[in-house]
Amino acid sequence: MINIASWKLDSLTKYVLVAGALSLSGCDDSDPKKDSATVEMFSWWVAPGEKEALDALLAVHTSFYPEVEVINAAAGSSGDARQRLTDRFAQGFPPDTFQANGGDDLLRWVSTDGTTDAQSKLENLQGFFTEHGLHQVIPQAVIEVVSFNGQPYAVPLNIHRTNSIFYNVGILEAAGVAVPTTLEELSAACDVIEAAGTTCIAIGARSSWPLASLVWENMMVASVGVDYQQRFFAGQQSPDDPEVEQVANDLLAMWEHVDPAAFDTEWTDAVAKVGAGTAAFTVMGDWAKGMLKSTGLVPGVDFGQAPFPGTVGVFVFGTDTFPLAKGAPEREATLDLLGVIASREGQIAFSEVKGSIPARTDASTATLDVLGQQTAADFKTATALLSANPQPSAFVPLEAAIAETLRTGDPMVLRNAIRSYYDVLR
Repeated sequence: MINIASWKLDSLTKYVLVAGALSLSGCDDSDPKKDSATVEMFSWWVAPGEKEALDALLAVHTSFYPEVEVINAAAGSSGDARQRLTDRFAQGFPPDTFQANGGDDLLRWVSTDGTTDAQSKLENLQGFFTEHGLHQVIPQAVIEVVSFNGQPYAVPLNIHRTNSIFYNVGILEAAGVAVPTTLEELSAACDVIEAAGTTCIAIGARSSWPLASLVWENMMVASVGVDYQQRFFAGQQSPDDPEVEQVANDLLAMWEHVDPAAFDTEWTDAVAKVGAGTAAFTVMGDWAKGMLKSTGLVPGVDFGQAPFPGTVGVFVFGTDTFPLAKGAPEREATLDLLGVIASREGQIAFSEVKGSIPARTDASTATLDVLGQQTAADFKTATALLSANPQPSAFVPLEAAIAETLRTGDPMVLRNAIRSYYDVLR
């Protein structure tokens, strides 16, 4: 097993260079696992930029464990992946490890099935965190979203910013508009861009999760502020608050500038429209950067990234995590894989492609692109760090209400749904 905490440059062993000629931090020749094994990893990384990022991570793993094969049992979407994962747990043969967003998406496998380690579907990784020194190098805010009752149950691979807009540099320059920092500036920029005959905002609303992210992680923060958003999801507010009405109204005002084809558009297509210059903006987490880069576009030159208007200084973060399933057929080999996921080398190789930043604070960001380096700086200086996915994962009734509000222009649809489901939301 790789002892990540003890890797030092002066003990560097020459391994195969991977993912942009990474300089490994070093490990003893006896560290790599010699026995062959096949580890099943379950993910939803199939989009351009995502698959390549996972390949870069697994190349680092192969350099340490050449006799171990990692099978990515990928599903075509996060929704499909979650359903298949639920089925497999129910049938008693989970994958060795699987992708889960930090927060409810991960912890439902712990807290929903019981409040003790004995009842959890996942192994407690406190010993793993201690062995690898992860409590010292991963921010506490990130550790909290993988922990239940103070115990960690998954390894954070990265940090994504979800309160982001991506924009086509050429369109903004041609229109003579600056990157908007407020909702009012966004509306004014859209008026100019649309007057020139270009779609202002592309949104992928064919799937429901981008709308949930738009409302809770972007619009609510911009419209009524960080403190209210936090109190709202802590159950300290009321669904009848005027702030809830404000969020719905601001959402509908922004939607007037959204591509009419939004409900026939996947998030990948919305991002592609910005890259192709047929839309000026899209609202999406910074994994959109990996997709745009995969098409040959240059960050900071062809496209840009900025905080969602009205959320400057706030960093809404998500983290892709990997736990160890109880009863994993290849437990030891999976722990080795988690060691690579937790390593500086693995996290850098992955984030260079994916568009995220490493979860480890001691991982260099020097090889990230200009937008990635800005994201890393913003994370360190943020006035507020908010966890993404504040609502229960795949909360279909409320996500359907968001879509219906946008289709009909009736804010009461969303307000009534919040009133009905506030006990679940909090």
